[in-house]
Amino acid sequence: MRWLKTLAKIPRKLRPREDPVYSVASTESDTLKEFSISKEDLKVAYLSHPVVNRALHFRADLIVARGFVLDFSDDKTKSIIEDFLFNVKLNSPLNVDLKTVIRNACIDCDTFGNAYYQLIPNKAKNKIVKLSPRHPIQLDFQRDTKNSISLDSYGEPIGYVFMAGQPEEVKYKRAEIAHLIFETIGDEFLGIPLLLPMFKTIERLSNIEFAISQSLFKHGLPTRDISVGDPDHIPTADDIDAVASQVKNIDASAEYTHPYWYTVSTIDTNFPPNIQNLPEFFLNQIITLSGVPKRFLTGEEGYASSFEALQRNLSLMLEPLQARIKSWVEEQIFKPVLEIEKCDGTVELTWRAVMPQADPQLVKDAISLATTFVEGKPLITWKEAREKLKMPTEMAEEKGITLAQLSQNDFAGIYLVEPHGELIWRRRKKAIVKSVRFATHIGEPLYLLSDKLCYGVIKLDSPVEIALGEFKELAPKHLVSDEEREQWWPGKQKLFYYPLIVEKVFETPRKWKYQRGVQNFVTKVEFE
Repeated sequence: MRWLKTLAKIPRKLRPREDPVYSVASTESDTLKEFSISKEDLKVAYLSHPVVNRALHFRADLIVARGFVLDFSDDKTKSIIEDFLFNVKLNSPLNVDLKTVIRNACIDCDTFGNAYYQLIPNKAKNKIVKLSPRHPIQLDFQRDTKNSISLDSYGEPIGYVFMAGQPEEVKYKRAEIAHLIFETIGDEFLGIPLLLPMFKTIERLSNIEFAISQSLFKHGLPTRDISVGDPDHIPTADDIDAVASQVKNIDASAEYTHPYWYTVSTIDTNFPPNIQNLPEFFLNQIITLSGVPKRFLTGEEGYASSFEALQRNLSLMLEPLQARIKSWVEEQIFKPVLEIEKCDGTVELTWRAVMPQADPQLVKDAISLATTFVEGKPLITWKEAREKLKMPTEMAEEKGITLAQLSQNDFAGIYLVEPHGELIWRRRKKAIVKSVRFATHIGEPLYLLSDKLCYGVIKLDSPVEIALGEFKELAPKHLVSDEEREQWWPGKQKLFYYPLIVEKVFETPRKWKYQRGVQNFVTKVEFE
């Protein structure tokens, strides 16, 4: 079978790849005229136009809105992937999880055509611990002296290069980069940005908006027509200049006093009819290309289509994109993570439906049963109808910290030596370090106690065992000094790192009934 796979790849190396050239047919002739659009131009278009920016964000948000489920072939595979996802979040400057990685990759793909993430192993190179984004403007395939993509003997790209031609240039093997593409032409290796077919339309729309703004700014006020003199008062050039100086700011004045031989009238500004509708044509083209219904981008209240049509159209847009992301995550991210740890297990990513479809007849039957009364009672209750339709019968439990919970003192507390409680309160400390692995209170709301003050409520994430070297690397997050470590845990070579989530901070820290000798957790927190 291996020789069949090899034969299947041979045709791809028969002709070199070059950068795709984007062209449009000229309206003035039958020839194709190339026009150049740089990646920087695409970035400006994404950042500067509100509808375009909203469309790209909406698409990315909708793709990940309902999340996904990961199915593992065995427990070892599950353990490796869960550990990898934890490390990805832990090692991200912004605690970015996989869902956020996918969302950001979608925006990169729509803007630049490509999204790149580097898979970074630990120092021992026996596990992947970080996903680092690489900017599409600065990353490209490795190229030869003719600027063609360098290919291996199978016709596949050799690898990537970051900041090509610059002192900071870095080359990567193909397996080191997870490369996501939404759209491409033929067998080209680079993706096509969603913004590309929009770009000229965006440019024309921006020009029209600028022209309208300038027109309103320059000619929004009526033009004054000042006549100087009459047959009995022949004006000189100096008289006309003097009047011109007097009326320069006439629109800002409450009154203008002048001799009777001066005449003041108004020349009304004539704008094109329905000037406010001029951008509509171009705006509709942009919206059509984005695939996002207009009302979600412009805030229109009216519904131009039925719910079923909206559901169908959004599914047609989302399903192909989610299929590409599924393949990207499974083959270019999870597979290398498992291979480096010598695990032959598999992971399958399954998207949750954004707008789950219900059987129309089942819905009608459920409603009919719930609205049919016999002896004053419905055949089924609405709760039973919702169960029949596999809908939640109760409101989802509120996971946030409520005032009722705070007033009832329902939480245990965690005690930290000063100033570490205050550092969390000031949003400077992002994690804590302990010498033991806690089996309880993980993921639970805990009062943040330090000295005689309670600063708010936090949650501890699952602990990570760290060595002294990692302790030093993570110091900017936990803010425990080496002097404190040696004083609190002398001789300890292994510690436990707990990322934390701040649920609530008190604007003014509250006094609690401090218990001398307390360590780690306080079962019952009483306030003064």
